Amino acid sequence: LLNCQLQDQGYKATPYSVDPSIVTANEIRSIFIHALKDENTRILINYDRGGITQGPMGHGHFSPIGAYNYEKDAFLIMDVAKYKYPPVWAPISKLMGGIGSLDFCASFTY
Repeated sequence: LLNCQLQDQGYKATPYSVDPSIVTANEIRSIFIHALKDENTRILINYDRGGITQGPMGHGHFSPIGAYNYEKDAFLIMDVAKYKYPPVWAPISKLMGGIGSLDFCASFTY
């Protein structure tokens, strides 16, 4: 779905499934750090704000990742609803709770 929006502008989205029973926090950290170092790559996450303890609202919310703090082992989520939720540093353990959750509202049957 995201590629439909980005393709006409010359971008391509590469989706990653973050099932915590299959993908580890170390793997996600490595993928994200690699992407942040690449000037041609951006990270857009679909996450549950409650999963990162940012509040009960915002299931299936999209925001970009802006930076990584090595000392805190945390990623900066640049929330697109900044009028309501300012950017937040999410430790990888909490980030996994947000991006590794299932959004049952997004289930489709064809």
